Amino acid sequence: MERVHPEPIQPTLVADYHCQVGEGPLWHAASQCVYWTDIQTGRLFRYHLPTGKSEQFYQGRSVGGFTFQEDGSLLLFQHGAVVSYPLDGREPRILIEETPDRPLRFNDVIADPAGRVFAGTLPAKNARGEEREGCLYRLDRD
Repeated sequence: MERVHPEPIQPTLVADYHCQVGEGPLWHAASQCVYWTDIQTGRLFRYHLPTGKSEQFYQGRSVGGFTFQEDGSLLLFQHGAVVSYPLDGREPRILIEETPDRPLRFNDVIADPAGRVFAGTLPAKNARGEEREGCLYRLDRD
């Protein structure tokens, strides 16, 4: 079998924030940035491709995944809630909160071409200490 590259391809380190679980890189064309989360520490980062600069711009509740909304805000799927997080300095807004019977521990989120968002959850204990299995949720645009 013929090798395409005579030398092994080496990845390029573009940002090193010592993430515990760095996950979910998502390209945002309007800002020319790649966004990602460190789930365990509740941090969000972005890397601006044209300048090569990166930054941490959020720290709070654990973020299992996120998507972009039409207005440029992030939709954060946090441990215990779904939050609209504007990047322009406006106040975040809680859209969905867990209930005592429905713990929400999100992991992995994706938007489909129609703008619906699918979010998976990990197993978590409810208020009575009962283990609830993970599942898949869908949020429609409305």
